[in-house]
Amino acid sequence: MKKIYQILAFTLLYCLHTTQVIAQGCSSYESAFPPPYPNTYPCIQAVFAADPLCCSNEFDAFCVEQMLTICDINTNACRFEQCKATGCTATPFPFCPTPCPSYSSFNPPPGSNPPDGLDGILFEMIYFDGSCCTTEWDALCWSALDSISVYRCNDNNPNTIDGCTSELGCTHTPIPTNPRIRADLKVMLEGAYLSNGLMKTTLRANNLIPPSQPFSGSPWGYTGTETITNVATLPTNVVDWVLIELRNPLNYSQIVGRAAGLLLSNGTVVKHSDPTKAIEVDGVLPNSNYYIIVRTRGHLPVMTKMPIYLSNYAQYDFTRSLDQVYGNNQMKSLGVYDPTPGGTTGDEYTIYGLYAGDFNSDGRISVPDFTNIYITETSIKQYKRSDVNYDARVTVADYNFNRLNAGVMGVSYVQY
Repeated sequence: MKKIYQILAFTLLYCLHTTQVIAQGCSSYESAFPPPYPNTYPCIQAVFAADPLCCSNEFDAFCVEQMLTICDINTNACRFEQCKATGCTATPFPFCPTPCPSYSSFNPPPGSNPPDGLDGILFEMIYFDGSCCTTEWDALCWSALDSISVYRCNDNNPNTIDGCTSELGCTHTPIPTNPRIRADLKVMLEGAYLSNGLMKTTLRANNLIPPSQPFSGSPWGYTGTETITNVATLPTNVVDWVLIELRNPLNYSQIVGRAAGLLLSNGTVVKHSDPTKAIEVDGVLPNSNYYIIVRTRGHLPVMTKMPIYLSNYAQYDFTRSLDQVYGNNQMKSLGVYDPTPGGTTGDEYTIYGLYAGDFNSDGRISVPDFTNIYITETSIKQYKRSDVNYDARVTVADYNFNRLNAGVMGVSYVQY
């Protein structure tokens, strides 16, 4: 009997502690992965009670799965399991799984048909205006897609951040004191690609990676202070620095945040101060939708086709499809990759990468790349902008990329 009382007492104390934690607020709301809804929502309280780490640490992918499990109300598979102030709801995907007729029109929606592999922002757009699925994807559909958090997901609460995710539908995150987001990205560079799913690490092998981010000069003008204390301690799979830029979906010209990170040989972009973690951008509101631009030295920059939900718990992979980027002819096929050579058949896929040859990084592969940059640089074992094949030398092999890709231009939003 005494043991039963002890168990009951412990349970009571645990419940009281959990209630106090919820009442006092959670530190996870200040993390790079904050809960997507206020802690007053019943489903969020249930997650915190089930796993206090979701409150005291960060609201990671496990916490999201916990919330989806709590909110599973057993409707059909084509739905958003949404958490609301009144409890859990399930918003059905319209026209699912039937493909949208508008994909066969002159102006189709972005991405695959049916749109089952894209961000939830597209589903919400079709739900908001069904004619974008049944008729065609016109200028109004694009405009509403960019501003989906305003039109479709706005909860009219100035203290929350509105966003739209493929897993949760509309989200309303409390505004943190010191906002930041984490972006889990993957990108390949044509010049550095080795045909085996990896890129060259010659610059790192020769300790040529500069200790400070290299984007402070023209044309980038980035003022970030990212610095590596000791280049020799970097992981051996580092390729080069990379610049990540986030844009306001309502105003493509407005940069809401930038950060310099490191590109690894498998294409992932990581923090300069901790290469085991994805890159973070300070000062940007989490759990909202942004266009992402990736800039590197000597390669054509690209922008995501749609505003992407950040913090997103799944990686945004630029390498797997041309549909990942805004505009036409913005990436190049680097060949078919077989992750299990001599083994499993049918798992091969095409890898896409950024065009090489934009020596001056202005978003165009043109004559000035040759006349203003290439002919002024010669090097052996040096860090130069014209070294687009990343072999630590400037040779005719680098010029050949510029010649082969001459005339390719980035969309206007990525050009300088």
